[in-house]
Amino acid sequence: MTRKQRTAAVVGGGIGGLATALSLRESGWSVDVFERARSLPTAGTALGLWPTALGALDALGVGAQVRSLSRPQTSGAFLRPDGGRIATLDVEAMKRRTGEVGRLISRPDLLSLLQEAAGEVTFGERIEDLGALDGSYDVVIAADGLNSAARTALFGPRHRARYAGASSWRGTVDGEIGSITETWGEGRRFGITPSSGGRTNWFACAVVPEGQRDPGREAATLREWFGHWHTGVATSWTG
Repeated sequence: MTRKQRTAAVVGGGIGGLATALSLRESGWSVDVFERARSLPTAGTALGLWPTALGALDALGVGAQVRSLSRPQTSGAFLRPDGGRIATLDVEAMKRRTGEVGRLISRPDLLSLLQEAAGEVTFGERIEDLGALDGSYDVVIAADGLNSAARTALFGPRHRARYAGASSWRGTVDGEIGSITETWGEGRRFGITPSSGGRTNWFACAVVPEGQRDPGREAATLREWFGHWHTGVATSWTG
């Protein structure tokens, strides 16, 4: 007797959703992926992949492609606003212990690779009523991100994402940098990482009240907060 093929619906075509779809399809499942965006993003931040993440991607069969599209993390440091060193990331020790170093890949590159490996995705399909899928699949997997409509439908608004106490900004600028740094100040943090295509990724993080916005003055505010920090921070973005 032939066993009926199991079916799954994955709501959300981000990294988690595509990785799940790929794993299930590799295991013989029939999978439908529904993504509310009309296409994959063409811009996004650089992602750091630690050895455990690379191992998971190897298990999915895409580790070699990820390594070819990413760049190794050759050095890293945690700094004070004046440039003084708090700690250094020992890349060689990581490699001796795990056989790997951390790698950096752009989010669009990783998404594109996962989608190519995972197969078909239905774009422009927003699933807010999970009941519409009920009975059509053996399992429905909610992977629709931070502000998950599926989570709200299942558990109600009490279980929405909660503000962690800090807001962040990010961007990219032309030019390459070889190392990763995070600079820590009181209630503020600034990170710089290499990106793809000869560009550099930066992010800023500050403890501010939930919902605080500064329309038209975001760049000026960041300059006030971080412009007097060490040269690496002050020159890493054009704001």
